[in-house]
Amino acid sequence: MGDFADRICADERRVPSFLAQLREMFPSSAAAVGEAYVEAHFRDWGAADNVRGGYSYPRGPLDREGISEPEFGGKLFFAGEHTHTGGCCTVHAAVETGKRAAGQVAERLATGERAAGHAR
Repeated sequence: MGDFADRICADERRVPSFLAQLREMFPSSAAAVGEAYVEAHFRDWGAADNVRGGYSYPRGPLDREGISEPEFGGKLFFAGEHTHTGGCCTVHAAVETGKRAAGQVAERLATGERAAGHAR
């Protein structure tokens, strides 16, 4: 990992650091960030012996279309193989959803919409 990742990923600093980043990104929803947080789970794949990657999988039914929809009034966009509606668990699915999310961001910017508090 890089220096920044090393700093924010120390076990005791992970959650507070990530929540602080969300509060900074969405100042009008800062209080909701803490209220919405339930729990977090981390896996240090780099420290695990004999692990060269991993897959995500739902514990039950998963609405992949629903989790790929923008949140916070279209200010937060999601990508990743877990949001792919046709085939999860592949690099191709991750790339395709990254392109989809980038297109959503580009469309929002093209219409002139900006997140509250962010001037052009």
